[in-house]
Amino acid sequence: MEISIIDILSYKKVKYNKCYTYGGVYMIYDTVNNKYYIGKSIDYMHRLKDHYYNSLRNSGLLIDKTMHNRIDEFRFYLLSAYTELKINFFNRKQEIVLEQSFINTYQSFFPKGYNILHYGHLPTK
Repeated sequence: MEISIIDILSYKKVKYNKCYTYGGVYMIYDTVNNKYYIGKSIDYMHRLKDHYYNSLRNSGLLIDKTMHNRIDEFRFYLLSAYTELKINFFNRKQEIVLEQSFINTYQSFFPKGYNILHYGHLPTK
């Protein structure tokens, strides 16, 4: 599901939610370089908003610095909501497995994409 920059900027953060109602795996797509960044958060809209504001300051992660002065060339997507998969505080390791699966699918690991952290060394059970 594509998320508009207007929706991201107008989003108001919700109180911390232990049931992960607002959580999910998201993707940022660079339409010029055909590269992806995959991320996860218990409040993905708030995290996308963080990426946007970090890009204005040219700080933060590689994806944030890349978006600096190019925000119109990026698209934002929700790939999977935690509620669909029943991910919650007690089975958080599923987040890592899911995120890594999307990183592999979209080949978003640097240098083909913007992900620089790889979870292959972490236990996933």
